[in-house]
Amino acid sequence: MTADILARVVQLVLAPVVMISSAAVLLNGLLTHYGEVNGRIRTMNHERFELVHSLATSADPLDIERLEEIDHQLPGLLDRHRLIHNAMLTIYYSVVLLVISMFAVAVAALTDVIWAPLGVLVLLLVGTSVLLYGVLLTTLEIRVARHAIVFETERSLKLQPRPRS
Repeated sequence: MTADILARVVQLVLAPVVMISSAAVLLNGLLTHYGEVNGRIRTMNHERFELVHSLATSADPLDIERLEEIDHQLPGLLDRHRLIHNAMLTIYYSVVLLVISMFAVAVAALTDVIWAPLGVLVLLLVGTSVLLYGVLLTTLEIRVARHAIVFETERSLKLQPRPRS
């Protein structure tokens, strides 16, 4: 293998490397977001437990209101958690495909198999498509996230102070 062929192979391998770097940046943000949603679910579960315990002894209307809000929001948070989870797994799968395509580039360069370049292209396109699907799942989760904030804020704005007796 000459230096020119080696340089060409290295250049061909760089396309998947750029895609893998992009996936890593996405995953870094998603891992943080996943942790925040996870923490919010745990906090709301704890708050719900405390409210149920408190309502066993007294029926405070604000506690009942908050319990209803939590009961409405937790299923949505679980859906968001699932979407982020699926997006992350999808992006990890794309990284696997892109790494495999890097090895396929090397194999295609070292062999004279006629279908090898087409196989490399297919692997690269499938890996990129899977990455795109992960980004679409992330976009869907971000879209859904707004509904939870709007719901909680609108419910909170409707609350009126209760006169003290």
